[in-house]
Amino acid sequence: MTDEKGSDAPSIYNEYAPQAINNGFFTVPAVGKIPHRFDEDRQELIKFPEWTKTTCPIDPARLPQPGAGISVRMGYVIGMDVDSDEANEKIRGAFEPSPINKRGQRGYTALLRRPNGKEVRTENFYDTDGKLVVQILAKGSHSSMPPTIHPDTNEPYQFLSEQTIYNTQVMALPILPDDYRERMIALGYSPDNAPKKRQETVDPETGEIRESDPHDDWRAVNDAALQNLKAWVPHLGLYGLKQTGFRYVGYRSVASYRPSLSDLPLEQRHLHLYIAGKGITDYGLNVGLTAIDLVMKCHNCSNGEARRWLEEKLQPPNEFKVDFDAILGSAENAKPADGADDADARRNRLRSRNCSADLAQYGNSATPCQPALRCWCHSSSRTCQCLATSTARLARSRRSSPMTC
Repeated sequence: MTDEKGSDAPSIYNEYAPQAINNGFFTVPAVGKIPHRFDEDRQELIKFPEWTKTTCPIDPARLPQPGAGISVRMGYVIGMDVDSDEANEKIRGAFEPSPINKRGQRGYTALLRRPNGKEVRTENFYDTDGKLVVQILAKGSHSSMPPTIHPDTNEPYQFLSEQTIYNTQVMALPILPDDYRERMIALGYSPDNAPKKRQETVDPETGEIRESDPHDDWRAVNDAALQNLKAWVPHLGLYGLKQTGFRYVGYRSVASYRPSLSDLPLEQRHLHLYIAGKGITDYGLNVGLTAIDLVMKCHNCSNGEARRWLEEKLQPPNEFKVDFDAILGSAENAKPADGADDADARRNRLRSRNCSADLAQYGNSATPCQPALRCWCHSSSRTCQCLATSTARLARSRRSSPMTC
């Protein structure tokens, strides 16, 4: 890698990607461990968030990537990243060795192929002490390849074998066994051994220090968002958004935050995104999303920004205050006379406004009248049943909004 900018900067990707592509590997331009692509307008490398959705690798003959390193997208190719020397010995005894192995800062990564007809997910395996020892890199992951510069050591990645992605066909890689998880667990490595990250908080009621899982807050935001879809989904800007159901509200839309897998124009794309209280699924990619994931994709923001945006949308609206003095009379008429009883003053004020409120509550059993009134929601005078029958109730309950015709 180099700090040079512009189309004349030397490029590891431009030099090595054609060989890897010819051997069947899906290459991705990268800077260190992060996918980047060259922007012609800005004449520099920019982050490449769409790297998981492209249907073919970038051909440097058509789209040069000056200054970029090289990475391989996982999926058909599986990476087994071993971080421990002790685990290395056990892994070599339990799995067929790969002809292609590379090293970054520590350990090594062996390249294998996905089992036929079996989905493999990216997963971490820990020893009984909670130490990360093996990572399975699958769909949604990538692995930087030599001679890309490692961001921490500032040294190039290295192959540990004579065979590399530049001189070996992808079909020469051994297949990851179907029972790879069982083999890992038999070696004493399991995802269930992952240490739980906990933080101390102070109980506001007792003052006691207690432990809490920081992920609980994120989970609570996601759960609350699924229970109140109307509060935030319509604000995402999704194309073709349609509400489904009324009692149990859901939504369908185009997954407009990503490009079409069939290169269709936006108006011709199918409604592959389903949003419901049970979960969110992009059926175009057949992947599930959390509410925070969806906000991140639609707004192109970080997870922290997405969480704060959701929290704001899920807040109840500010209370609407009603000026009852303006409804029932002027401020002068609203004040009782010196020495007058409050109930009498209220009754007289209601009578003076010719309101047909129920005066019995103020000590008068007379039948209320229904004269012509000027309702606050109409400009012409009329007999307003809703105002006449609700004004007293509004005055008693101090509801957050007035009833209108």
